[in-house]
Amino acid sequence: MNNETKEKFRSLCESASVEQDPERLMQLVREIDRLLEGEKTAREQRGSAHRSKLIGSAFLPSILFARARAPSPAVPMPRPGVT
Repeated sequence: MNNETKEKFRSLCESASVEQDPERLMQLVREIDRLLEGEKTAREQRGSAHRSKLIGSAFLPSILFARARAPSPAVPMPRPGVT
């Protein structure tokens, strides 16, 4: 993963970790997934022996779900079906 892609990945993960809007969060997660899939494809094409060490594969869940342990009380998350 080049430096530009790493920085984009970190920025997207940081944004996702604090995003309160469910639709925007899904957009961020899709973009993170696109970056990771691109990196995986590039590594496969290079025949990398270190495929299992895809940058961010273990980092992503901890970033995205860290806020689940300590949600922001300032902006409540909407619940589906509740108006």
